[in-house]
Amino acid sequence: MKTKKGAFTIILMVIVSCCTQVLTLVKSSVVASIFGASLSLDAYNFANSIVSFLFGFVSAGISTVVLPEYVKKTDRKLVDGFLTIIYFVLFVILCLLIVIRSQLIGAISSKEDAFVQLASSLLLVFILAHTISSVAEITTTYFQTIGKYNLPKIINLFVQLAIVIYLFVSDNLSIQQYTYIIVGGIVISAFINIAVGFANGWRFKPEIYIKRSFPLLKRFVPVLLSSGIYHLSLLIDSAIASRLDTGMLTVLSYSSQIVRMINALIISNLVTYCYPKIVALYNSNANQQQFWKWVYIFHLIVCYIIAGFIVVGRQGINIIFNHGAFTSEACQLVYVGALIYVLGQQTNIIRDLIYRYFYAAGDTKTPAINSVWVSAVNILISIGLVAFIGFYGIIIGTVCASLVSTIMITVKFSKKYSTKQQTFGAISIIYRNLISLSITVVIAYITQLFVFIDNDIIHILVYGIECTIVYGIVSFFTLPHDISNELFKHKKT
Repeated sequence: MKTKKGAFTIILMVIVSCCTQVLTLVKSSVVASIFGASLSLDAYNFANSIVSFLFGFVSAGISTVVLPEYVKKTDRKLVDGFLTIIYFVLFVILCLLIVIRSQLIGAISSKEDAFVQLASSLLLVFILAHTISSVAEITTTYFQTIGKYNLPKIINLFVQLAIVIYLFVSDNLSIQQYTYIIVGGIVISAFINIAVGFANGWRFKPEIYIKRSFPLLKRFVPVLLSSGIYHLSLLIDSAIASRLDTGMLTVLSYSSQIVRMINALIISNLVTYCYPKIVALYNSNANQQQFWKWVYIFHLIVCYIIAGFIVVGRQGINIIFNHGAFTSEACQLVYVGALIYVLGQQTNIIRDLIYRYFYAAGDTKTPAINSVWVSAVNILISIGLVAFIGFYGIIIGTVCASLVSTIMITVKFSKKYSTKQQTFGAISIIYRNLISLSITVVIAYITQLFVFIDNDIIHILVYGIECTIVYGIVSFFTLPHDISNELFKHKKT
């Protein structure tokens, strides 16, 4: 019964996320048609990246630290005291950012005054929205602990639908008006999440428990550092892109949006579902056996997404972006950039799951140190490659750093929680997924040589179905026996 309920939860999670991402793509398509790859949209993306960088420090760390305390039903005053301290420090930093925002944007971007002034004004609006949204993320964490994973996703789905409808009926939007629409949606979604969380038993009251909250703060700081360095690398990527030709920051934003969509649909949903279970199973004898089954199955799913994007991704990008003010040349840049990003997701899913195992063990320091080193590698590689190959160097640097990150954390995992033979024996079977991926892409490529389809929509339908069938068949025959038993065990009972 629990297996069926868990499967239903994941399926509903994916369906809701798919609908939300479709709406997000429609929204991006409308915006690309209106603004193109322009200075105004560059300013919008740059202001948003700065605020996202700042709140990225906090949000990942809070959810990682607070979730186990909600699962263990820790004294609420202790958790509230921890949150009070975090938000007080955040408030001070935000005040400082507001004062120096123009000088900061000018120094980072090295752009003309019009860009700096526009980005500075938009940044104020984003600060308000992200502040409210970050509180709602705490309720999202609470929903995970009571099994209501999909509740915040459903709320966001309806808000995004309202935004898309509003964009379609609006004429001659300015970038400021578009920003107000997006921020309004963020604020409304956050308030609904908070209200629903309160109705489901979530509570928060400011408390001053510095001494008692010290154990939580001690676990939070490494995650803060880890997440912060990662978001710093993203901000530096944006800064590098902003110094290139006008529109390159927008192209980078759309390329990363594609991979964020995949993260939201697949990686984030899978990890969100899995993390509380890793915490609950940590002390059981079979925890690593089950953990590595999750790793293999999730990597199998991500490889299917990669195969699909290779086969039909170009046509999908054309449908979404290639109209209005957005040129075909910009579409090509978005596709290649997104393809490089997507190829790196197979290592990201492994790394993110291993990170959650460390977090379940109460060890936030090891992933933090790993992230610091790898983010430094990311920054150095990106800066170095941009000088030689331009725009794509930013993305290649990120993907290379992700691979290094996965290798490093896997080695540390083997030293701390299992033998090297056990860990790399479990990792080694992943090559089966790569074989399935390669065979699927080769067969699709050969088919396209003999059957050319000019219409993008028909191309996606035909070759998307072919990709699914071929990948499913090949994966079935390459599936390890014990994993196969886990997947199909309901048929044998």
